[in-house]
Amino acid sequence: MRSTIKAKLGVTFAIIVTMLIAIVAIGVSQMSHMNTDIVDVIDGPAKRQARSLRVQVEVNEIIRLEKNMALSKDPAQVREFDQESLSKIAATSDLIRQAVENASATAKPRWTEVSVAWEKVKQINQNVRTLALAGKGDDAGLLSLSQSRDAVKNMYGSLDEIVSINDGLMTEAKTKTAASYEDARTMLVGVAIAAILIAVGSAVWVSLIVSRGLKQLGSALTQVAGGDLTQTITVRSNDEIKDLVDTTNSMIERLRSVVGNSSLAADSVAGGSQQLSASSEQVSQGATE
Repeated sequence: MRSTIKAKLGVTFAIIVTMLIAIVAIGVSQMSHMNTDIVDVIDGPAKRQARSLRVQVEVNEIIRLEKNMALSKDPAQVREFDQESLSKIAATSDLIRQAVENASATAKPRWTEVSVAWEKVKQINQNVRTLALAGKGDDAGLLSLSQSRDAVKNMYGSLDEIVSINDGLMTEAKTKTAASYEDARTMLVGVAIAAILIAVGSAVWVSLIVSRGLKQLGSALTQVAGGDLTQTITVRSNDEIKDLVDTTNSMIERLRSVVGNSSLAADSVAGGSQQLSASSEQVSQGATE
């Protein structure tokens, strides 16, 4: 099968283009995986962590309002604190419900504990608010400092464990994302190096094929120019260089033929000259006699 230089260059170019397409495809694929990992972190551990911290903030606000109700002597202000407490209690209940529904397998038992503890906190809070609304601020304050504080402390114990669990999950997700990045970088660098090596190797290969053939041609033509018509050039490739070599060999063969014919003609002329010279001598001798 004939393999021309054009075909070799075309195959080399096709391989390089294929490698570049592979680099792009691998890059896009790895970026997609990394994006998925990042989204999983945001929608998973990070979001759960934010929810658990938000619950703690809301509970702190509820306890603050509870104490304000116990300390305030203004009935209108007590009612205002009560309404604000009811709003925050509803928001916190919704947060805890979402947390239980979306909790990881590891954190779900802890969220169940938080949910049970929250029901107790709400019940005690309702008792504190009832006392405060009835004008019994001292009793409300005493209840807040005893039962309410203990219930909240118990609830915070479970929340702290959840925070630790979410920290661990985020660290794990971070490690996974970093590993994905390292894999993507290694793969891209490897494919890029392979593409460069193939490109350089192909360029050297084609260059050697062309230069080797041209060098043989140049050497043979130099000797032909010096009068040596015995040269015959041989190449192993089957491309445009071989075509040029075949043409050169044909030219050298024709030159040998032309020189050979010229030599025969010269010999014939020399023989004719000798015959003429002999005839002239005979004529001269006859005339003398």
